[in-house]
Amino acid sequence: MDWLRVICLSASFLLAPVSAHSQVLWQTAQFGMTVDGVLKAVPGSSKYDPAPGDKLGDGALELVRGPTTQIANEDFLPEFFFQNGHLEQVTLSLQSVDTASNARLVFANLTTALRARYGQEISARPTAIGLDSEWLSGKTNVTLILIAIGDTDPLLNIVYQVRLAGDASKL
Repeated sequence: MDWLRVICLSASFLLAPVSAHSQVLWQTAQFGMTVDGVLKAVPGSSKYDPAPGDKLGDGALELVRGPTTQIANEDFLPEFFFQNGHLEQVTLSLQSVDTASNARLVFANLTTALRARYGQEISARPTAIGLDSEWLSGKTNVTLILIAIGDTDPLLNIVYQVRLAGDASKL
């Protein structure tokens, strides 16, 4: 009986790293993957050298870019961000939008597409600089962000990360 318990306990420790990496962020990219893992998992992806100082607020660096993908008839560039050598965020950046009003139309179309995929958003709000909506898929947060300030080109991203879901698991 003790041997069976030891075997089960050992198996759970061996499987723990696998389950931690099995959280899909976007398509075949899983949370915690290495750069080489993402390059193998995402066809057409390539290494990317970030510019000095070009990083997320938590220090994560964009080290891989995927091939442009079309979503809701718009071209998006997949950008893969790594912290301590492991994937923590995937950002899909809209490649061409010229005005804030066009960006708002794309935002509306993407909202419809994301609702079809993930259901009703858990939050949707206007912000001081644009719009923000969020969905939850398992342990992955999917955030649609529009930033449109004055005459500058608008920025529209879909961000995949483990954040709120990770915090919620502590409740």
